[in-house]
Amino acid sequence: MGQARNLAGGQLSLDDVRAGRFPDWYVQPLAHNPRSLALRQVMLGHLRPEWGGSDEQMFTFVRGQEQEERLGAGDRHRLWADYHAWAAHHTVHFAGDLVGGVERARLAADLYEPHSAGLFAALTRALAPDAERQRALERFLDVAELNPALRLPPLFGWALYNSDRFLEPLLPRVTELLRRWAIGSAAGGAGDAEAAVVLGRLVILNRHWALPDPLPLLLRARDEGSREAAETIVQLQEEGLGLRAALRESSLKRIDVMHAAELGSPDMCWRIYQNFTPYREQFRLEGWQRERYLLRAADAGQNDARFELAQALRAGALDIGEDGTPRPAGGQPRQQGLDYARHLLERAAAEDHPGALHTLRAAHDGDWDAATARPLRRGA
Repeated sequence: MGQARNLAGGQLSLDDVRAGRFPDWYVQPLAHNPRSLALRQVMLGHLRPEWGGSDEQMFTFVRGQEQEERLGAGDRHRLWADYHAWAAHHTVHFAGDLVGGVERARLAADLYEPHSAGLFAALTRALAPDAERQRALERFLDVAELNPALRLPPLFGWALYNSDRFLEPLLPRVTELLRRWAIGSAAGGAGDAEAAVVLGRLVILNRHWALPDPLPLLLRARDEGSREAAETIVQLQEEGLGLRAALRESSLKRIDVMHAAELGSPDMCWRIYQNFTPYREQFRLEGWQRERYLLRAADAGQNDARFELAQALRAGALDIGEDGTPRPAGGQPRQQGLDYARHLLERAAAEDHPGALHTLRAAHDGDWDAATARPLRRGA
């Protein structure tokens, strides 16, 4: 519940933290689990600056745990390490202070060796010398290989993608760790789909390396519901081909594209919308389903789809029914459609989509009112 609350941002002030005024989702379970490190870690995460808290709130909370006798000394030590690790993440990736962030990450790694993964990511972001980055990666590999409880750290894959100059000698160790995470524990622990995706993307980025085949792990992850794994399978088919061959579709590729689309991939939904006829024939789709894929692509954040759907709604060519299904309309836009069209264009414009930016600049206030909207020809 605490992690879900984090999605809405931190709700506490510094005075709340100083006075120990914490929300019920933290206070009530802590009363039943007074030695819990996990609850305290979630609260520390709730106070992170990027979620609405502050560095001072995190520091005040962790310092307050020093007087908590029910928390073991090792767990108090771990909270300090986590504090510095999350402070380093914010300093590097949000505040843009690369030097300060690397020093915080180094301190976190010295307090808790698995945080050397965060040091590796911070050094990568700071474009540190290869030798320094390699030492941080080796430091993490040394501890991760001996600790089966560790999972794929945040930004670890991104740092690997940007480490091709020195990564090749370490590939056997890196890929074995990714494979272990992707498979899961022998005791039945679930595999990590993201680890399979990282392995697949390493293959895509570096075809000349001798890497294990990621496809079995990606297929398993896709079957367990990973959209990213489904997208990576399509990318694996296309990478290394010439542009013309990559754009050419086959019945097998369309199956993989359809898998990814049904798992919510915005780019694959957009691809089906753009090239609907062969998908309609192969999968026996109804004609109205083409616009369904357009809507799903737009909802999931594909900016070309957002622009296309917005213009269709403004032209009155499409309408979104109460059941959420797009259907052909009679040429007169409804207010609900105009409101949604404006929302789509604003979201696309926020990501610098040129068509959305131009359309919003050219529109008048009356264009968003169904009673006064100027007629718009679809495709204009």
